[in-house]
Amino acid sequence: MISEQPDRWLADAAADAVIAERRRMHWLGASATESSTMVGLLVDMAEAGIPVGILVAHNKWVRGVVTTVGADFVAVEQSNTDKILANIASICVLQPDRNIPVRQNLHESDRRGASNLYLIDVLATWAADRTRVVVTFERSPIPIVGNLVATGIDVIVVHDIDAGNTPFYSSLPALSTVATGSG
Repeated sequence: MISEQPDRWLADAAADAVIAERRRMHWLGASATESSTMVGLLVDMAEAGIPVGILVAHNKWVRGVVTTVGADFVAVEQSNTDKILANIASICVLQPDRNIPVRQNLHESDRRGASNLYLIDVLATWAADRTRVVVTFERSPIPIVGNLVATGIDVIVVHDIDAGNTPFYSSLPALSTVATGSG
């Protein structure tokens, strides 16, 4: 009987160690998930080249491959070479392509943006080229189509070429997406 007691203590200690390790692993997983960020997920998707769907305002899905994650925007390239810039604040849902295997712990990413570029920086280069754009907004279902001709601190100017180059002045914080081509 005396020799059985230490064996039971050893078995109990081993079981307690297994339980403690499982709790620790669960806590680490929960902690990693709780610190994940949308920007971190976007950076991981960009680095992996995974096609994604991004749901923005008014049930608009942006589909393609994330090419740049800036400080306040994400650039998505579509197969038809259109480029779409989405305001990170307007992203409602991020969905990896269902047909591409995604690493198990992708949801645990807490990384920062890969680029120090801001949306206004990219739009300023597009304005210099008078790029034709389609602009969508957080709170309006009506897009603006025309040539991006200027940017300010928090405003962009788009000329509607179908209405005699009438300017539209759009608030930068209100933007949901800005796309080249057909958008």
